[in-house]
Amino acid sequence: LSLHDALPICYIEEGLWAKILARIQPGDFVLVMFGHNDSANSANYPDRTTITGVGDETIQVGVDDMRKTLHTYGWYLRHYAKDAQAKGAEVIICSPVPRNAWSDGEIQRGFDGYAQWVADAAKASGAWFLDLNRLASDRYDALGQQKTATYFNDSQHTKKIGARVNAECVVAGLKQLKDCPLTNDLVPN
Repeated sequence: LSLHDALPICYIEEGLWAKILARIQPGDFVLVMFGHNDSANSANYPDRTTITGVGDETIQVGVDDMRKTLHTYGWYLRHYAKDAQAKGAEVIICSPVPRNAWSDGEIQRGFDGYAQWVADAAKASGAWFLDLNRLASDRYDALGQQKTATYFNDSQHTKKIGARVNAECVVAGLKQLKDCPLTNDLVPN
C-alpha cells in the first residue's frame, strides 16, 4: 500500500486512511509519502495544509462549527505509522522526491525542510526511512538540468519517464534498507 502526493490531513478527513487501514493485514508493508501539495496553503483551500515541523503543535482553523485542528506534518506521519504498526504492518516512510528546481547546477534538495521532518518522524515512530529526496536528486543531477526538464510536466509533476526514475529510486532505496524484510522479496536487476 502506498500513499503519495496528497495532503496528510485529507487522507484522514476524507476517510481514505480508514479504508486503507481496514485492508492492512499483519505482515503487510505500508509505504507512506506526502509532501508535494503540503508545503503551501492554497488560497482556495486554507484548511488543507499542515503545520511545518515534527512536533505536537496544533492550530485551529475555520469558524464556529466548521473549526478543525491541524497538526504538524511529522505528527501526521507518526499517526499513520502508529496506526499501521498497530495492525501488524511494517511501515516505510519516504521523503518527498525533489521538484524541478535548480540552484548552482544541482537540483534543490531537502524540499523546504520536509525531507528532514520525514527522517525525524520515521525515527520517532520506529518506521523505516527511505530517502527518496536524496536518491532522486542524485539521479536528476547526473542527468543535468536540461535533460531533467524533459522528465517533468512543470516544476513539480513528472512525466511518465520521471515517474520511472522515482520508482527506480524506491527500489534502490528499499535495497539499501538494512535488515528490512521487504528487500528479500525484490527481484534482482
